[in-house]
Amino acid sequence: MTDKVHPATRPNAAAAPPPPTNKQLHNPKRHSNRPPPSSKHLRKDVRRYLCVACFWFTLLLLAIIILAAAAFYVLYQPHYPLFSVTSLKISSFNLTTTPSAYLTTKLNLTLSAKNPNKKIAFLYGPMSVTAQYDSVKLSNGSFAKFTNSPDSTFIIHTTMGMNSQVLETESANTLRSDLKKRNRGLPMSIVVDTMVGIKIETSKTKKIGIRVKCVGIRGVVPKVNSTVANVSKAKCMVGLRIKIFE
Repeated sequence: MTDKVHPATRPNAAAAPPPPTNKQLHNPKRHSNRPPPSSKHLRKDVRRYLCVACFWFTLLLLAIIILAAAAFYVLYQPHYPLFSVTSLKISSFNLTTTPSAYLTTKLNLTLSAKNPNKKIAFLYGPMSVTAQYDSVKLSNGSFAKFTNSPDSTFIIHTTMGMNSQVLETESANTLRSDLKKRNRGLPMSIVVDTMVGIKIETSKTKKIGIRVKCVGIRGVVPKVNSTVANVSKAKCMVGLRIKIFE
């Protein structure tokens, strides 16, 4: 008998693997190709890093400024200049109220400017000096620029005058009323406007505006001869003069 040969069953070489299950599709441990970060996210990161860098730079700069200021104060111990009224002589004071209000005055003022600093000099520009009664200008004067050396006192002499200054009726009436109270004297103040800078060794700073106001002065208006105002209770204050509008 002849045996029949049955050909062997050949596996299908092109058979595809079974499709992935749902567990395989949603498996978080699987590595997948992620898209690169967008430009929007990159810009946010850059801005954040810049903000952090700016914050630390500002903090460092502020610390340096504070340390420098503290070192300057310890080394030089700066103080404001000190002003005082030495004397005020009223040579002429004439108020006319009819038909209009006019004021003519002449005053001689002596101020002392003291520099209490031992290593700092004050550089003063030209001074504008005004004598006032309330808001009414009584007399005007000026003084040239000067240098106030460390630990020294500079004496300022100026002659102040006003010729036929027109006054408002209300101001003239109030001034005339106070002039009649001769036992008390006329309340007056001295205002000095100037620019000042400082000099430390060979270095100089830019000048800034200051105002010196001296109050507590009582002046008696002379009838014939000149009189000397009472300045025993005069007190001078120094402050910065900042112009916002010209």
